[in-house]
Amino acid sequence: MKVKRKKVYSVKSNKRNKGNEAVVIGILGHKGGTGKTFLSKHLITLLSNLEYKVLGIDFDKQGDLMKWASGYEWNGENFLTVNGYDLLYETNVLDLSPFINEYDFIVVDSRPDYEGMGKVLQKVDIAIIPVDGRLSMEGAKDVIEISRYVHNNAKVLLVRNKLKGIDRALNLREKKILESLAAEYQISIHLISIIDSEGVRMAEMNGDNAWEYPGRVGKTVGTALISLANFLSNEYGKGRQLGWGLLYERNKQGIKRN
Repeated sequence: MKVKRKKVYSVKSNKRNKGNEAVVIGILGHKGGTGKTFLSKHLITLLSNLEYKVLGIDFDKQGDLMKWASGYEWNGENFLTVNGYDLLYETNVLDLSPFINEYDFIVVDSRPDYEGMGKVLQKVDIAIIPVDGRLSMEGAKDVIEISRYVHNNAKVLLVRNKLKGIDRALNLREKKILESLAAEYQISIHLISIIDSEGVRMAEMNGDNAWEYPGRVGKTVGTALISLANFLSNEYGKGRQLGWGLLYERNKQGIKRN
């Protein structure tokens, strides 16, 4: 993996048209283990494959996004350029002013404490909350309530994550609960099946993409993630759409960004 290391917050090349601000996406949750970093890493990768200029921000002191998204080549720098996207490590002050006109999308992997979530919600256009069961759904309510106080105009999107592939009945019950939660708060819901699997865990351990692992589960997870990236592109970007063929060609030839 090609990694360029920088010690300062300078951003070079590919400046967007003046006056066009980045769409800021916050990935939030009230506890660890719901898949925030998983979604952040893959959305950064897929939006870059859609030829958007993307900055990923790790707002968690653990630095998991920096590790995974750099293929574990991160050595503590605050800024890295990886194949197709940039990464920023910032865990204190979330100042987006140096970057807001430099990128198409900024994806923030938030830490799970209330102070951190509050800081992220002040900046975002879209808050994505991954939910993986009853407990994280209760936590999703907390995040939604905070967003109402901090930033009333932010769009909230719930994403089902870590589904148990063999328990169809449980998945259907969770779907109904999630639909009720979305209706209660009048927010959007993206019903995709991101299945919890050994391939996903191996991808994190090796700094890979989940869809790179062979078999039906890897492709199912990849298809779900692509559908989420396409949704964001259609709703908040230039409408570019990604499929398996295009994803394969982009990774084969190298990513080009406008």
